Amino acid sequence: MILGTGIIAQDPSLSLGPWNLITVTGEVGLEGMFQQRETRYSELLDEQTSKYLIGGIRLHTSSYFWKPGILSLMLGGEYNPETRNEKYLVIPDRSEVRTLKKLDMRTTLFGDRKLNLTAWINLDQHYFNRENLTNIRTNNRQWGANLGSSNKILPFNLRYYTLNWDQQEIEAERTFNMAQQGLQARVTKTFHRHDKHELAYSYDDYHYTYSEPGEVTNEVYRLALNNQFFFDREKRFGSRSSLLFYDQAGTYTFNKVDAFEQLIFHLPLNVDLAGSGNFYRLEDSGQLITTGRARSEVRHQLYESLYSQVFSEYAATRHTLYREQEFRAGAGIRYTKTIPVGRINLEYRYYRHHNTLEGEPGTIHIVNEPLILDDGGGNLLSKP
Repeated sequence: MILGTGIIAQDPSLSLGPWNLITVTGEVGLEGMFQQRETRYSELLDEQTSKYLIGGIRLHTSSYFWKPGILSLMLGGEYNPETRNEKYLVIPDRSEVRTLKKLDMRTTLFGDRKLNLTAWINLDQHYFNRENLTNIRTNNRQWGANLGSSNKILPFNLRYYTLNWDQQEIEAERTFNMAQQGLQARVTKTFHRHDKHELAYSYDDYHYTYSEPGEVTNEVYRLALNNQFFFDREKRFGSRSSLLFYDQAGTYTFNKVDAFEQLIFHLPLNVDLAGSGNFYRLEDSGQLITTGRARSEVRHQLYESLYSQVFSEYAATRHTLYREQEFRAGAGIRYTKTIPVGRINLEYRYYRHHNTLEGEPGTIHIVNEPLILDDGGGNLLSKP
């Protein structure tokens, strides 16, 4: 049995002083089920009686203060209780209760202007009870603000957020907590019609705690620069590059640099020439790894059916424990043909791969792994 109804109200003339209501939407629902089943397996009889009931109410309002576009406000709430009861003749009975509570609020200042500010709050709680097993209560709280500008000189976006999440197993007296906050900034700029540049910075602070024994805390700083540029109006010759700096301090400390550059040339007769290079460096408490990679490629498309490719790639890696060099070169061809009963795909690829590895025996550090594994030995794991 399912019962439900919706509520929609719209009256721009409804106002209280500077506050003006635009819309009110809502939903009320009720769903229930009763089931009785009898099952026989040879001489074994099993009976099951199930009762299932879920209800819910949801409400959302949209309004503004003074005039549209100056200050808007959106409010939303939700409440959903649920219960389930199952009785068996052979296996143990099961009884469950679930409840969801939710409240959302979002307000925007100067939403139709080039410079606008948005703030939000999201609160929700979820409760789950399974008889004779466990009771779990989960709380989630989020709030933050976003400042954006769409002006032509220097478009930017600035965002701050805070998140607190905790889960409690009531019967077992165990908790899991997560607290996170961060700041994100993004600036985009175009100097001509054929280029695009983006600079992004972010700071994130993480705290995790599970079942008392320890806390994981990390602070992450990230700086990224992305560029795209075309040398002609038809955008047949261009380049794309990215540069990333990543630094993390705390429980697991490491830093890395990742740089990438690519050149693409669309030549006449459906010939494409592409070249790319990549540099990667990562350092933590147990290792330092540096990798350089270069790739060149020539592609040709004949009509829509025949595609051919010639490529070469070289990579060099220097690790604390080893040094490695790789070289690959090859060619490939692919033929595709549509026939009345389907499609034919024929492909052939040939390449040579040369690899050189030099190193000394040593121990490689594994993150969050306190055990040391030996040949012919074992370790007994314990779970809190």
